[in-house]
Amino acid sequence: MVLAVVAMAGRADAQDVRRAVLLGHIEPRLLGRVRGQTGDLPWALDRVENGAGDFERALAIGRARRAQVVVWFEREGGAIVVNVAEVDERRLFARSIEVPMGEASAALEAAALVVRGALSDLAQGGHVGIVMPAPPPVAPEPEPEPQPPPALPREEPDARLLVSLGAGIAIDGEAPRAHVGPAARIAVDVGIVELAVEGRSGVQEELDRDALTVLVTRFAARAGAAIELIDDGEWRATIGAGLGIAGHLRSTDVRDDSLEPTSPSTVATFLASGEVRGQWFPGAGPVGLELAVGADVLAIAPRFVVQRADGLEVLHAPWSVQPTVSLGLVIRAP
Repeated sequence: MVLAVVAMAGRADAQDVRRAVLLGHIEPRLLGRVRGQTGDLPWALDRVENGAGDFERALAIGRARRAQVVVWFEREGGAIVVNVAEVDERRLFARSIEVPMGEASAALEAAALVVRGALSDLAQGGHVGIVMPAPPPVAPEPEPEPQPPPALPREEPDARLLVSLGAGIAIDGEAPRAHVGPAARIAVDVGIVELAVEGRSGVQEELDRDALTVLVTRFAARAGAAIELIDDGEWRATIGAGLGIAGHLRSTDVRDDSLEPTSPSTVATFLASGEVRGQWFPGAGPVGLELAVGADVLAIAPRFVVQRADGLEVLHAPWSVQPTVSLGLVIRAP
């Protein structure tokens, strides 16, 4: 593709001399014929090796160089297309010249004659071609809709208090209904670490034998620490361990005069515990439900016996490892 930009110059020999700037690569034979055909016209032809474009780009080049006319050549198959555009009038004249086999020289001469005719008419004040419509205006990009300011991150307190009240179950392998009773817990949540103290007590369990009933009440207290696994405001899960004391309060009711009950007593032992605790706070509110599943490991499991004439009879021998479950209501400070 070749562009020629034609610009007004001064005056020479009482005629207006116009300047044509040829852009892009031009075949030497075609360039020679164009110069030969326009040499006697009031046009001065210069060359610029780079640059080419379509109609709108050609007009832009012409305006930038204060040109009156832009001329460019194109190859379409076996034809040479000569394009002549008037910059200010937005007119375009195009002529296609076929190149028959073996007659390339004649086609190049014909293309040069087209340029001569167009420049001659323009030099005499005429016009060439047809008026081209202006390109549609470029619609401005819509301004982005204002976005609401980003929500500030929720600031978590350095420490948060949690209080739990509910019921606890301890299964010791001997009590027929397990040890069920109230449970209370107070915890402080510091980052991902939770420190807690907890107390549980079971209702009195009756262990019947032939001539007597042993009444046993289990209780436990412990302190421990836990690590948060999940805490998204609504759901929270921890895993932890603790150390404490487990106690069994025992009293005896005999129905055989040959047996003598011993005084009520309490058997206590150290325990270690582990648990997984889940909490749900609907709507990330301050009140929720919690469920904990774990186990207590007793250092020494107590044994409750009866002294008979032929030896000791074991009435109650709890497991050393006792599964635990607790369910309750939990309240956390805002």
